[in-house]
Amino acid sequence: MSTMTLDCPNCGRGLLVPEAAVGRKARCTSCNTRFVIPSREELLEQTITQMALEELDHRYHEEDPLYEEVQSSAGRPARPEHPVSSTGTILGMPAITNEPAPNEASGVLSVDHLSEPEAAPAAVAEEGADSPSDDDDSSPSEEPSAQPDPAPEAASTYPTELRPTELRPYLVINEVSMRGVALSFATEFLQHEVFRTSMPIRCAFTGKGPETHLVSRPMIFLNRSTEEGSAQARGYEMRYEQTVGPKHSPREHVRGIGRLAAFYEPYDRPLLYYACDGHAGEALKCRAHTDAMGRDHCEVLIPFGDVAVEWVSRVNGRCGPEYALLKTAVAHLKNDGWTSLSEKTQRRLETWCKFERGERFKLYLNDADLTVSDMGLGGVVVTDRRLLYHKFRRSRSLSLNQDAILHLRTDGKYVRITLESGGRLARAGKIHRGDMDKLIQALEDAPRLKVMVGKAD
Repeated sequence: MSTMTLDCPNCGRGLLVPEAAVGRKARCTSCNTRFVIPSREELLEQTITQMALEELDHRYHEEDPLYEEVQSSAGRPARPEHPVSSTGTILGMPAITNEPAPNEASGVLSVDHLSEPEAAPAAVAEEGADSPSDDDDSSPSEEPSAQPDPAPEAASTYPTELRPTELRPYLVINEVSMRGVALSFATEFLQHEVFRTSMPIRCAFTGKGPETHLVSRPMIFLNRSTEEGSAQARGYEMRYEQTVGPKHSPREHVRGIGRLAAFYEPYDRPLLYYACDGHAGEALKCRAHTDAMGRDHCEVLIPFGDVAVEWVSRVNGRCGPEYALLKTAVAHLKNDGWTSLSEKTQRRLETWCKFERGERFKLYLNDADLTVSDMGLGGVVVTDRRLLYHKFRRSRSLSLNQDAILHLRTDGKYVRITLESGGRLARAGKIHRGDMDKLIQALEDAPRLKVMVGKAD
């Protein structure tokens, strides 16, 4: 019976097997490793591949000067002048490149007992009553027999749990208003590097993308600083800012920052956001809180709603209800008039309007005594809760849930506004006559506020 020699895939010992055993399972008599006996063609293919890899490796090292110096000092092993031949030779080449020399007494071990051939590569052979066992007295004691063995299962590198229990980063939506979108997350999520680089590369104040001049900054939770005093968040941000270029990598920036100095752990781990040129002096409003259960969480206010929507989609995904609700709320916010105002006007209004948490903007009318370039410096603002006005350092706020009368007196192309509340009258500025209908419509939902239209005396 013709035989061939192959090496054990685990220990490398030479094994003598009959050619008729191709496709069967066997066990190495040296290390008890179980494997399937390959055919001569498979051995030939493996041998050629191994020889090619060794030749490529040899050529690579020959071109390396450092390798040449090491080899010249240590001495290079002599190459054989003639090809190696053995009982395992196939077409003039050894079946296994590291086969032991034939004169070694224990170099080649025989395999006498084999499993039945497999019906298909995916089939798993079971041990039957007729299969030889290790306790078979008919087998030589120095040559343990080979037994059938199930094929090893392929290791899975992907999670297979349909209901994962691992704690993953998650954003909670606290508020949607003209101030922006307030999002919260558990403090331990700052340990995740992927979460800390998950913010979209868009200005958090305007939504402008990387085609404009952007800088990346870490969020600063100032109330978790180890330094006492009245330090500003922008002062800390400027230490770690980086310009966003075409090859900007958020992970490299985070790793380059390392830990934020003067902050408690894990608030010293940078969570990046982005800003454009027009907001060089502004910082995101970030604050850490401790709830009644003693658990810490972080809150971040994203001024531009679309950036918050994209961040939620990246962290939470788009399948949950919170994504759809936030997207709808931000779209509604766009329709209420606030986003139609210029960024310059918005910033001017915020200095004297002081919007309350959850308050929704409805209307802004510029004062008739101000020019278009002065938009935001004064005028009338209507929200779902209040009527506010400001002119020449004089401000007033009226709750729409209290009894009051709004007098609108036309005077040519202007309308003079007077508020009557608690028996007292107060001037509330002047608007253009074309804006009067807009003001009346914005106050329709205020049942306790009466609007009276007349002519000026």
